[in-house]
Amino acid sequence: MDFTKKDARGAAETAQFCPLRWPETGKPIMDGDKPVGAMVLGASARTVQAALKADQRAKLQASNGKEDEARALEDIQADLVKSAARLTTGFVGVQRGDREATADDAEWFYDLNMFSTASLLAPDKRKWQNLSFAQQVLAFSNDAANYLGND
Repeated sequence: MDFTKKDARGAAETAQFCPLRWPETGKPIMDGDKPVGAMVLGASARTVQAALKADQRAKLQASNGKEDEARALEDIQADLVKSAARLTTGFVGVQRGDREATADDAEWFYDLNMFSTASLLAPDKRKWQNLSFAQQVLAFSNDAANYLGND
């Protein structure tokens, strides 16, 4: 069996369309008859992991070796937003005012709604309800099936 065709980390380097849902209802976001979403790299992509590692190093250097103080929910939100932005190469059907949103708008977009602590403590049986846009993108990017099938 040729395993070069099963390079999951290599496949994760190609962005895939992640349809977004309204966090309040879990229903798909539509622009007319077209789904709205983000183009997202897989979390296992080597370039993504290198970027996240660099972010962590920068954060440690900025703290000057001090132990991390107590974290507020806003700190967790900021980390989720930054991680989701690292995965995003673009958007489909998302506008920022009168222009199409780009990857440069990712942090703005993912910070439009707060992550759901309820979804972390007691995941909802309605899979996508109560997940912020950042949580949706992170969940999508961590699902290897979105990047490499098992045929």
